[in-house]
Amino acid sequence: MVILVIAAVVFHMARPVAIQVVPAETFSRWRTAWFGLTLALFLSHNFWVYALLLIVWVRYVANREQHVVGLFLLLLFVAPPAAMFIPGLGLFNQLFPINHYKLLVLLLLVPLAWTLFQRRDSVRLGKPSVDKMVLGYLAVTCWLAFRETSFTGGLRQVFTYFVDIFIPYYVVSRSLRNMEDFRGAFFGFVMGAGVLSALALFEVLRYWKLYQGVLAVLGFSPWQLGGYLERMGVLRPDVTLSNSIVLGYVMMVAVGCHIFLLAYMPNSWRRQIGVGLLVGGVIWSLSRGPWVGLCLLSLVFVFTGTKVVSRLFKATALGIVAFLVALQFPAGQFLLDLLPFIGANEAGSVEYREDLLTQALPVVERSFWFGSTDYLSAPEFQTMYSGGIIDIVNTYLAVVLNYGMVGLSFFVGAFLLAILHTLRALRKARRGRDHVVLLGRSLLAVLLSIMLTIYTVSSIGAVPIVYWLFLGMSVAYHQMVLSQPVIEETAGRRV
Repeated sequence: MVILVIAAVVFHMARPVAIQVVPAETFSRWRTAWFGLTLALFLSHNFWVYALLLIVWVRYVANREQHVVGLFLLLLFVAPPAAMFIPGLGLFNQLFPINHYKLLVLLLLVPLAWTLFQRRDSVRLGKPSVDKMVLGYLAVTCWLAFRETSFTGGLRQVFTYFVDIFIPYYVVSRSLRNMEDFRGAFFGFVMGAGVLSALALFEVLRYWKLYQGVLAVLGFSPWQLGGYLERMGVLRPDVTLSNSIVLGYVMMVAVGCHIFLLAYMPNSWRRQIGVGLLVGGVIWSLSRGPWVGLCLLSLVFVFTGTKVVSRLFKATALGIVAFLVALQFPAGQFLLDLLPFIGANEAGSVEYREDLLTQALPVVERSFWFGSTDYLSAPEFQTMYSGGIIDIVNTYLAVVLNYGMVGLSFFVGAFLLAILHTLRALRKARRGRDHVVLLGRSLLAVLLSIMLTIYTVSSIGAVPIVYWLFLGMSVAYHQMVLSQPVIEETAGRRV
């Protein structure tokens, strides 16, 4: 009931500005879908019943949906990503793990991927250079999936990589073809994140994990959401996400998307509340990696705009004033104590990351090209146990340990080429309309902030699917700007 009430308030407050971004019918249809899946999650009392309801509901909605990617992004965070293996029905012990994310990919994105693949006007697979990096990374991970496991185990991993990596990237990179498509996709992500942020604030204030109970009812361990972790006596929320740092990461990306959407929204108090809700979501995630990522996102957006010096001066002055004011209040001092490098609290987490990188270097050297599967048993890592586990809180480090420098080269190469192509498209877009430029600035800021933030977190929960989606968006933006005239449907204000 609490979830439904908070979500109803957020959707109600968002509607007047939301219908300036997407049609009113689309907003109503997506809102109904969100509430429908949330009710199914809490009333099914069994994961397989929920999966069946999800299949029926999503296929019914998808048959009438033009903005499938936007709907997918809205519904992505409705349920926790807890996974359960599909039984082998006597032929195998088990088939492959399935969770809310994979179900949405299979139901919404796979049919669209097949349609896009058959269309003659779709960009040929492998033509964009980012495609080559993604396909190279996918090939390396699929090839290495068969080492030290059975053939069926390897096939299971290949299927998982295909669903988790290729389908989201391919669909987004080929389906977003004009500004309307981008608006729908960005709005779906922002709306879903806005609801999560409001729910996360409730978790912090009431010290209550809203979704932990439903996991136990569905047959999962309630501790898959991380338990009641605190920072300086305050609960670290995660809502439907697997970790508070993942929550901060999602909110950070949503801020970048919302910057683009601001140009389509009337300047009202609802608009300002939306900004505050998303920025607040980053703050009350109590995760320092996304805090630094948000700072980088803001700087990139400012530096790629006009009047850089004056805007940077204003931002710096505002930051100094905010810092001085924060020192006068307990809440401000609390947040300042959490800041990395200058904060006085939990410096051990920063030191752990530094030590992890130091200890990992000789392990990487021993399996330099293609990584290994038993790196956690290396002598260097035995001093890194924390809470009974060795937490590889660095996506790049996890990639190189698992897939070596070959895998890391493809992985980082995809980001670098995506950024390069976005910059090239942005340079051309500056000869067109403001909204196309604004979209490029937002995408560039998001990509760079993601690259920084995943240095502080492993690819858990929603982290990987979000960065594959936005890599796909950068390709779509590049193709849109370079292959067709820039046409704006609605006049907007400069941001």
